[in-house]
Amino acid sequence: MKKLITPLLIITLFSCKKESQRPLVTDFNPPYLGTYYSTNGDTAYVSKTEDTTMVFIRWCAVGDQAKINFDSVRVFQNGTITCNEYVQYCINQRAIGTGTIGENKLKFTFSLTGMGCSGDAIFNGVK
Repeated sequence: MKKLITPLLIITLFSCKKESQRPLVTDFNPPYLGTYYSTNGDTAYVSKTEDTTMVFIRWCAVGDQAKINFDSVRVFQNGTITCNEYVQYCINQRAIGTGTIGENKLKFTFSLTGMGCSGDAIFNGVK
């Protein structure tokens, strides 16, 4: 019995076929990249990153007072976005939030938590 199990086990282990890896997307140019403007006077610049599942958002508050770079905003196929990273604003602090992107609209609320400069980056704009 032992002689029969060993060859069957070896055949089973080596007969499993590895899945081929999907090729990387080299032409990542989604239609939502660009500049968005809100009625409040804020501006958000959306550009691509090396990771094709994320975008870079540079948020400039009214009158260019605050400028915050969110460089790891994850984009999902349904148009929702999430942010969970550390950003440099006053100090290195946590930014957490969600939003939507697509159809020439960008909307997000990212909460900044840190000592002295906490608050929310809220944006609702169009291209």
